[in-house]
Amino acid sequence: MSDLMTADRFHDFGKLMYAFVLLWAYFSVSQLIIVWSGNLPEEIPFYLRRFTGPWGWISVAVLIGHFVIPFAFLLSRTIKRKPKLAARVALFILAMRAVEIAWLIAPMVRHGEHAGGPNWVDFAAVLGVGVVWLPLFFRNLSGRAVVPVHDPYLKGAFSNGGH
Repeated sequence: MSDLMTADRFHDFGKLMYAFVLLWAYFSVSQLIIVWSGNLPEEIPFYLRRFTGPWGWISVAVLIGHFVIPFAFLLSRTIKRKPKLAARVALFILAMRAVEIAWLIAPMVRHGEHAGGPNWVDFAAVLGVGVVWLPLFFRNLSGRAVVPVHDPYLKGAFSNGGH
């Protein structure tokens, strides 16, 4: 695998991550603009619950952590070409994705005395599933080839420089 994954390939993956960060931001902002400008009474509470109270800080954290920080880091050619740095950025994006999912779901499912801000259970549930799933995944992956070993077209696919 180390012969196939060159710095140019990691740079391409970094550019792809950068494109998806921009795409996520575009979709999120355009959805907000459409809903807010439509002024639909059944849609506005979705954003009001998230922009006020304790969820307001989570909204800012999602904006900064899911767009601003990855955007700034992925502008660097050096970060995109080094596997360990690119993996750290990808893990950070994945962690912020978990925060965003909690931000999307939790304010609407809680009612009454549970209607406050984020709860430790929101993040412990994701962490608990990860603690169970990740070791099983890596144990199963360790005994298998990551690339198709006997694929006759594999060398040809990687010989064109990746573009």
